[in-house]
Amino acid sequence: VSKEYVTNSFPKAFPNACLNINATLKNDGGIADASVTTAHIVSRSQFRVYCGASTNNDIFWIAIGY
Repeated sequence: VSKEYVTNSFPKAFPNACLNINATLKNDGGIADASVTTAHIVSRSQFRVYCGASTNNDIFWIAIGY
């Protein structure tokens, strides 16, 4: 993830609404920095993730909806 928003699609759109999404940056074992990782809901089928540092590490996310 680069230092910008990246729009992603949920594997399956929520039929009614996405209520919450959380994102966590996977630390590859190197020195951790103070980067902030955030996510916000775009729609029932999409969300955006932002990481304050350019990284090749994975970002894990979980979304809750109905």
